[in-house]
Amino acid sequence: MAFTTGAAILEDEAATLTVVSGSGSGALADGVVDSETAQKTTLTSRATSATIIAIFELSTDNGADAGSSIALFRQNLNQGGTRDDPAPSADFLHTFIGSIPVPDSVGADTVVEVSLSGCPIDGDCEIYIRNDIGVSMKAGWVIETDAKTLNAEA
Repeated sequence: MAFTTGAAILEDEAATLTVVSGSGSGALADGVVDSETAQKTTLTSRATSATIIAIFELSTDNGADAGSSIALFRQNLNQGGTRDDPAPSADFLHTFIGSIPVPDSVGADTVVEVSLSGCPIDGDCEIYIRNDIGVSMKAGWVIETDAKTLNAEA
């Protein structure tokens, strides 16, 4: 397939995934927004979208609730060069960017890796999650991104 002048191709922005958040030493209880600010890596990007990957283990053999998910939120940084939006919290969730469905047939000590493509990102931001799966996620959970950039072709 030939592209005409002015066409754009969606490309990976980096050769490897970027870890943007993690739990440190704490578990993430059901219904809680992560507050691990020390574990955040600012996503500095010219990309317009990303695939966001969550990797975690459950803290119980009961499994996730049927139809449950992990909610994703974005905190925009350096707006106008210096202003950051408020960080998402239980009282102020701010910019919702998507929801990752979680299989309900997973037991404890099984590593779960789920992803959502096409999440909107714009400039500098940090990614937050809210555990909506019905059980706690063990310490050691990680959020990674694979940013996508529109690259103009001549």
